[in-house]
Amino acid sequence: KNIAVVGWVTCWPKNDQGKSLFLSSVEVKREHRRRGIAKRLLVEAEGLAVSKKCQRVALTVLKTNKPAILLYEKNGYAIENGDAGAVTKIAQVLVDPQKLFQHRMQKPMGL
Repeated sequence: KNIAVVGWVTCWPKNDQGKSLFLSSVEVKREHRRRGIAKRLLVEAEGLAVSKKCQRVALTVLKTNKPAILLYEKNGYAIENGDAGAVTKIAQVLVDPQKLFQHRMQKPMGL
């Protein structure tokens, strides 16, 4: 049987505001997208988070990557401080310039 890698997730545990699993990369090869593979990768990563007793799964995504943002939102992830006011957002960018280009999203694991 011919087996090929068409998608992967890279993650590690992190201790920020309680134990979390950070997803640094969720990728599916272009020709295999829109087949539910990314969703299955998220489900597997979330299962790992639960088995490690993580309180949440967190990730960052480029603000311009609308398809990924929609995928994450559809699967229960929310943008951190998405409802923050302009002054708060400016302060956040001053502390962490990556927030200018990326959203940090998270999903609670309900533990």
